[in-house]
Amino acid sequence: MITSYDNMMEQIAQAVFATMLNIELVRVEDPTPLDSDLLLATVHIAGEWTGSVVLGLSPEAAAAATGAMLQVPAGETTTVDQQEVATELANMIGGNLKSVLPGPSFL
Repeated sequence: MITSYDNMMEQIAQAVFATMLNIELVRVEDPTPLDSDLLLATVHIAGEWTGSVVLGLSPEAAAAATGAMLQVPAGETTTVDQQEVATELANMIGGNLKSVLPGPSFL
C-alpha cells in the first residue's frame, strides 16, 4: 500500500535527483531483488515521526550519480567518492522529508 509519506518521499527523491544530478527517477511497481552489490546510505529520522531514508544504488547508478554530482566521467569516480555522494543524497532527501513531517523531528 502506498501512503502519503511514500508519495512525498518519492517526490522529494525525484526533485533531489533532478536538481542535483539531472537524473530522472521513476517508480517501479515490482522492484528488482536486493543485490548484495548495492551501495546503501541511511539517514534516520526521529521525533513525532520515526523512520529511515534508505538509499540503495547499484554500482552503475552510484557511478553515474557520483559522476554527475562531481562533474567527472562516471568511470573516474572512486568508491570513497560514491559513498560520500550517496550519503549526501540520503541527507538531502532526509532533510527535505523532515521539513514536511510532523514536528519536532530530528535527523
